[in-house]
Amino acid sequence: QDRALHLDVPALQRAVDRLVARHAALRARNASELPLFMPTYDGASLWQLWCAGGRRDWTRAALGWVARSSIYGAWPRTSVLHAGLPEARTPLLIPTVADLRDCEGAQSSDQQAFWVGGTLLGQRPGEMFHVCVVPIFSQADAATVGAA
Repeated sequence: QDRALHLDVPALQRAVDRLVARHAALRARNASELPLFMPTYDGASLWQLWCAGGRRDWTRAALGWVARSSIYGAWPRTSVLHAGLPEARTPLLIPTVADLRDCEGAQSSDQQAFWVGGTLLGQRPGEMFHVCVVPIFSQADAATVGAA
């Protein structure tokens, strides 16, 4: 009996594309904090220097407001991409044979999926949503994969 099931990867990619286009949260990306780092740091530094002098006038309150609003504006840094942009597409992460060999010590299918998935997630670190295609093999199939 042939128990091999084949995954239609292009159909899965189309389904993921439709899902991502429908739900804005799946198009969220971690934005870089570098553009706001220096203004935030400078505002907080000026406020600390001004407060260290012991003055209690309107400038202390104004600098405090700048520091607070800068920190609030800089955290968290998340952007949501428009559905039509190519960057909004979430490509499937598919392991190589080498990725599968790295988890040979896994005791269960769940452990195998965890280790292979962890390896794949490093390929696209800026994205919050990933779809990993992780094949699960029986012990008999593992010898075939190892020989490939």
